[in-house]
Amino acid sequence: MDKKHELIKALYLYKGQLRLGKALMKGQYLELSFQSGAYASEWDSAFEEVDNVPWLFRSFTHSFKPIQTDYDYMRVYRKN
Repeated sequence: MDKKHELIKALYLYKGQLRLGKALMKGQYLELSFQSGAYASEWDSAFEEVDNVPWLFRSFTHSFKPIQTDYDYMRVYRKN
Protein backbone atom coordinates (compact mmCIF):
# COMPACT_ATOMS: atom_id res chain seq x y z
CA MET A 1 0.00 0.00 0.00
CA ASP A 2 2.98 2.20 -0.72
CA LYS A 3 4.18 3.75 -3.98
CA LYS A 4 2.14 2.12 -6.78
CA HIS A 5 -0.75 1.10 -4.50
CA GLU A 6 -1.25 4.18 -2.33
CA LEU A 7 -4.86 4.65 -3.51
CA ILE A 8 -5.86 1.18 -2.27
CA LYS A 9 -7.93 1.38 0.93
CA ALA A 10 -7.04 -2.07 2.27
CA LEU A 11 -5.53 -5.42 1.33
CA TYR A 12 -7.20 -8.70 2.29
CA LEU A 13 -5.80 -12.20 2.75
CA TYR A 14 -8.19 -15.05 1.96
CA LYS A 15 -8.00 -18.81 2.20
CA GLY A 16 -10.85 -20.00 0.02
CA GLN A 17 -13.85 -17.96 1.16
CA LEU A 18 -12.51 -17.33 4.67
CA ARG A 19 -10.89 -13.93 5.20
CA LEU A 20 -7.80 -14.52 7.33
CA GLY A 21 -6.59 -10.94 7.54
CA LYS A 22 -6.90 -7.31 6.55
CA ALA A 23 -4.16 -4.66 6.18
CA LEU A 24 -5.15 -1.02 6.47
CA MET A 25 -2.99 2.13 6.45
CA LYS A 26 -4.17 4.88 8.80
CA GLY A 27 -1.81 7.81 8.37
CA GLN A 28 1.61 6.61 9.57
CA TYR A 29 0.17 3.41 11.07
CA LEU A 30 -0.34 0.01 9.47
CA GLU A 31 -3.06 -2.06 11.14
CA LEU A 32 -3.20 -5.79 10.52
CA SER A 33 -6.38 -7.46 11.75
CA PHE A 34 -6.63 -11.24 11.64
CA GLN A 35 -9.54 -13.65 11.99
CA SER A 36 -8.03 -14.90 15.25
CA GLY A 37 -5.01 -14.64 17.52
CA ALA A 38 -3.75 -17.92 16.05
CA TYR A 39 -3.52 -16.38 12.56
CA ALA A 40 -1.80 -13.32 14.03
CA SER A 41 0.77 -15.62 15.64
CA GLU A 42 1.40 -17.25 12.27
CA TRP A 43 2.08 -13.76 10.86
CA ASP A 44 4.63 -13.20 13.65
CA SER A 45 6.57 -16.33 12.72
CA ALA A 46 6.34 -15.95 8.92
CA PHE A 47 9.41 -15.15 6.80
CA GLU A 48 9.31 -12.15 4.50
CA GLU A 49 9.43 -13.01 0.79
CA VAL A 50 9.75 -10.31 -1.86
CA ASP A 51 9.15 -10.81 -5.57
CA ASN A 52 11.74 -9.65 -8.07
CA VAL A 53 10.53 -6.01 -8.02
CA PRO A 54 13.34 -3.46 -7.38
CA TRP A 55 11.36 -0.98 -5.26
CA LEU A 56 10.35 -3.81 -2.93
CA PHE A 57 13.93 -4.62 -1.92
CA ARG A 58 13.67 -3.00 1.48
CA SER A 59 12.70 -5.12 4.44
CA PHE A 60 9.41 -4.65 6.26
CA THR A 61 11.17 -4.37 9.63
CA HIS A 62 13.37 -1.60 8.26
CA SER A 63 10.31 0.45 7.19
CA PHE A 64 7.91 -0.29 10.07
CA LYS A 65 8.31 -0.59 13.85
CA PRO A 66 5.80 -2.59 15.96
CA ILE A 67 3.44 -0.78 18.33
CA GLN A 68 1.93 -2.51 21.38
CA THR A 69 -1.77 -3.39 21.14
CA ASP A 70 -4.18 -4.96 23.64
CA TYR A 71 -5.75 -7.28 21.05
CA ASP A 72 -4.20 -10.67 20.31
CA TYR A 73 -5.72 -10.74 16.79
CA MET A 74 -4.24 -7.36 15.77
CA ARG A 75 -0.75 -6.10 14.90
CA VAL A 76 0.01 -2.38 14.57
CA TYR A 77 3.16 -0.86 13.06
CA ARG A 78 4.36 2.74 12.73
CA LYS A 79 6.03 3.78 9.50
CA ASN A 80 9.57 5.16 9.91
